[in-house]
Order: sequence, then structure tokens, then C-alpha cells
Amino acid sequence: MNKVSIIIPVFNYAFVLKETLSNLLEQTHQNWEAIIVDDGSTDDSGEVVAEFVSRDQRFRYFHQENKGVSSARNLGIEQATGDFYQFLDGDDLLSPAKFELQLQQFASDPQLDISYTDCFYFLHKDPTELQPDIEMEGREWMHKIQGRGYDMVWSLIDQNITVISSPLLKASVLKSGIRFREGGAYLEDWEFWLKLAFADYSFHYLRHADAFTSIRLHNRSVTNKHQKAMKEEVLTLRTKMDEFVLQSHFNPEEKQNLIAFNRKLYKGNYKRLIYHVGLWDFKELKRLKEQLSTGEFWKYYLKSINHQRKELFKSWIKRLR
Repeated sequence: MNKVSIIIPVFNYAFVLKETLSNLLEQTHQNWEAIIVDDGSTDDSGEVVAEFVSRDQRFRYFHQENKGVSSARNLGIEQATGDFYQFLDGDDLLSPAKFELQLQQFASDPQLDISYTDCFYFLHKDPTELQPDIEMEGREWMHKIQGRGYDMVWSLIDQNITVISSPLLKASVLKSGIRFREGGAYLEDWEFWLKLAFADYSFHYLRHADAFTSIRLHNRSVTNKHQKAMKEEVLTLRTKMDEFVLQSHFNPEEKQNLIAFNRKLYKGNYKRLIYHVGLWDFKELKRLKEQLSTGEFWKYYLKSINHQRKELFKSWIKRLR
């Protein structure tokens, strides 16, 4: 029976960790190991894990000095012994049949490398109310696709296709040495999927009502730090995308098309980021100015001024009514 290695980075999640680890005991596929990597927690996370380790040898605990979530995941990869890998943040949950259903999908398609499922979000105090988007408005955002190569890379340049705890990966995928980029706090999962897509691994969305992951929304959730993620995308990730394309095996025309597509998205996101930063945050605006020519920057900045003017006018009209 295939063994699943569940890699769980933890930093000060004692207040929810018991729920996350108890959730794993409900999996219908029981051949798994949970590798909990404590990234220098200063709360009682270690004590919470110790209770599970003492009762069930499938739970394994590792501690490191605080180096960030990517470093913790990479350590978990090195310690894993399973045939498949599942990443799971210390505050999130998995549906009971997730492993069983995804392993069935792998058994039916030997060419498949990465299976990913639906994801839902829930507010910290109410895990029964699930929505497909962070805003909890019922908006679908995931690309539900399958394939490898050029088309998959195109989709991932367009947007991140899933959250970190949705995919189940063959362990052989990571034998190539692909790892999470350390040092950053945002979008490390998106960059990781990109690396796998450029390495020509296949992704396949599994459509099944009983296979999904649930992402907890709370004040400490990285998911809520939208503006910082936008900055990471504009200032770091989209530049890396160009590098990945240039180093890829694609032919010159494909490379040109991918870079042009990425550039178009970069400019659109750059404009939205200026809107979010505001007109008077000169430190951030100076940093953004370095990413484009002076002419392009002022074009977007002036559009931002016009956008703010329109928003103020709308607000004024509402008050008058």
C-alpha cells in the first residue's frame, strides 16, 4: 500500500494544531506519516505535537531555528520516506477521503505526476461554512486543468492554480532536487508549481466532491496579507518567470510568446499595485519606480491619481444621498 508523507511546517500554531493533527486521523487511507517541522515556535506547539507523537508513531517531530516556512518544508522533504508527498500548513484541514481518491487517480494514470483538488476557505470560528474564495463570496478562482509542458506553464504564468495543501505529488518528482525558494514569505507555492511545470511534470485536477482541502482564515493567516503578496508578485516572481522561460527547453517562438504574456500581466498587476500602495507612500512608490522606465511609471501613477479621484467622487455622491 502506498505511503503518504504529510509535511507540516509549524510556527506558533498551538491554538489550532491539535485540530489539524486530529484531522489526519480521519483519513480513510491510513498508511501515512506526518512530518511536523517546528520552525522555532515560541508557544506550546512542541508540547501539542509531543502528545500525538507519544500516542501514534506515524507522527514525527523536528525542530529548527526560525528560518521560514520554505526552509521548514524543505527539511520535511529531506526527512520524508513516503511514495507520495502532501504539504499541509499547521492551521488547515484535509477532507477524509482526499488521499484515497487521489491515489486511485494515480493508479488509473501512470503518467500523472501531481494531482490537485478543490480548495475551500473557512473562518477560524466556523469550519463548517466553506467558500471557494478568500473573500467568502462564492467566487471560483482556480484553473481546473490537466497536462504538462507549454500549456501548463502558460496557465501558471497567468495565475497560481492552487493552494499549497491541494496537490498530492509523487515522491519521484522531488528526486530531481526541486525545492521551495527560501527567504521569502509569499507566493513560494506558486513559484514551486512553476518550477515543476518547467521541469515538464504533469498536473491533473481531480474533480470529486469528497476530495478537497480547507484553508483557515484568521488574523495571523498569510492568506490575508494581500498587498504584500501583490508586491512579491510584481517585484520578484514575474521577473523570475522571465528567467525560467529563457532557461527552458521551449523553442524561440514559444519563449517569445510566454515572455510577452508575462509582460502584459506584469504591467496590469503593477498598475493595480500602485492603486493599492496609495499616492503618498513615497518609499514604496520609489521602489516601484525602479521596476519600470520613468515614462511608464508616471503613466501608471497619473492613472492612479485619476482612479483615486473617481473613488472619492463616488464616495462623496453616496454621502449626499
